[in-house]
Amino acid sequence: MDKLFRFLFKYPPLVFQQGDFAWGLSRPVLLVVAGVTAVAIAALFTYRGLSTVDRTRDRIVLVGLRLAALTVLLFCLFRPTLILKAAVPQQNFLGVLIDDSRSMAIADRDGQPRSAFVQQQLNGPSAKLLDALSQRFVVRFFRFSSSSDRVASASDLKFGGTSTRLGQALDRARDELAGLPLAGLVMVTDGADTSDATIDESLASLKARSIPVFTVAPR
Repeated sequence: MDKLFRFLFKYPPLVFQQGDFAWGLSRPVLLVVAGVTAVAIAALFTYRGLSTVDRTRDRIVLVGLRLAALTVLLFCLFRPTLILKAAVPQQNFLGVLIDDSRSMAIADRDGQPRSAFVQQQLNGPSAKLLDALSQRFVVRFFRFSSSSDRVASASDLKFGGTSTRLGQALDRARDELAGLPLAGLVMVTDGADTSDATIDESLASLKARSIPVFTVAPR
């Protein structure tokens, strides 16, 4: 089914789900559409002469075929357009929110603390993840625990926070980066939210602004 869809519409269904559908109409096109519609209506009246009982089926088939052809023609004349949003390298911002609570210092696999992932992937010149993100976005770092703050880099984290408030962190990053071409927010956390508040409202606010949120679990 996916191959058939791609054959008919050039792109896979996922592209259409992420894009916006629009019509590329102009005044000349509207005049052409009006003319074609008028001619089609006049052509349909020519079938009034086929009024005998024996030709009823022929009339239905002919009208159906012409209506189908007219529909396809009108669809093409309306110039359907798929608009996709793409991040321009080094012109879009990306917020990276890092959990700075004590739970990130807990050792997991191989006796390595969860914070080791942050230091290896997001701190220093050898950090591969940071390098990949920096090639496409202007990266802005935030740390969060019981409060949220903007930091220059991941090296400023202490992993000593006594609680974790995910919703507050999202709200702080959203407000801090308001007015900038924000491609999205990346939240690096073990997911242990110790606050009583939910993050539903924070996520809904970001969704309304078409700002995606990506979560990364340190391993």
